[in-house]
Amino acid sequence: MHSAVLQTICALRGCTELVINRANANRHRVVLWEEDQTQTAYYFSPPVYRAGDRELVDGRFGSDGILVGTGGTAFVEKSTLCLMGANDTIFCDFDAGPLKMEDARYVGQGIEICPALNGVAVKLCCGDGGTTVRIRTEKPYYHVRASSKCFALMEEPFRPSMVLSGIGAFLADGKLCGGLKMAFQKIHDREYTVWLCSTSGTPRVLWMEIGLYEPKLFLDTTVESRHPEENNAYGTAAFLGSTRSYGTQWLYTRPDYSILADVSGRQIQEISLHIPIFAGQNAVLCGTALSRRFCSFGSTWENKVETGCVFGESLVRGGYHTLDLTGFLTDPHTHLLRQTEGWVLRTKGSGYTVVSTGDSAFAPQILAVRFR
Repeated sequence: MHSAVLQTICALRGCTELVINRANANRHRVVLWEEDQTQTAYYFSPPVYRAGDRELVDGRFGSDGILVGTGGTAFVEKSTLCLMGANDTIFCDFDAGPLKMEDARYVGQGIEICPALNGVAVKLCCGDGGTTVRIRTEKPYYHVRASSKCFALMEEPFRPSMVLSGIGAFLADGKLCGGLKMAFQKIHDREYTVWLCSTSGTPRVLWMEIGLYEPKLFLDTTVESRHPEENNAYGTAAFLGSTRSYGTQWLYTRPDYSILADVSGRQIQEISLHIPIFAGQNAVLCGTALSRRFCSFGSTWENKVETGCVFGESLVRGGYHTLDLTGFLTDPHTHLLRQTEGWVLRTKGSGYTVVSTGDSAFAPQILAVRFR
């Protein structure tokens, strides 16, 4: 089984054999036949099929050093990451020596680049002063959306071309120990520099995700008490609970129901949300209903929408928080999909957990829907 997407599904199911429904035309999902003739659709928040030929992405750098993503390609020349999309080619220069292919990833002195569905995840060693990534483009960008955790070159008012988002700061042994912060400087319309550092200001291994933008199933944003006026619509990681880096943080989420149109009108038996964990596997996530619709681009801690009742708690299985959404997203009488205003994810009690958001193409959230 060559595709990283199919390997992920096998890991979730605890099996090695998949019977795939080849009639599926939705780029976000893989549909499987079950033994009782029901079907299970695994909806990934980012697309998993390529835009051009509708083939399932491999999720790996090829023998030629090129990663073919869902909406573009990525490769490395010396110490520069090249992202080639439909409308632009973007170059990210790292303060590192030449990189080389090793075990299906690029490695160099103090740097490692791993594949994602439509871009890469980058690990960079940095000292007290942080590190800088230089971003160059072939066409000009007149608008940037940025926060202390994310930098996006905007193609349209609400659609980026490329996003650089922080995951976290790690110790040398791979243990996540805190968040990271960033700031950018515009050199001109085709060049920017992004500075990154751990929130503790000490030497760390910084993880970030860099990728070409594709529409996502989950429209979400974190809000946090330490930065009460900050929105993080394109961030790819959430530090849910209470941390020194961000204070108290919640994740507001709602699905794009147009992507779930395939199961509208079908009898649904079960819906489960699988959220990858970077750290904090002992914490429990609570799913909380919302009183009204929230704006993923405008929500902050100061203006956050009020929450309602808790409808479920997560179980940790194989590196994921798994949350049963069956009762929340289906009508109890008809068993059909129902549209809600979304939900909030926050921790139960003290402690924290670090998870990926709906924008991550490196560790994607997955919605599993079993239906007839």
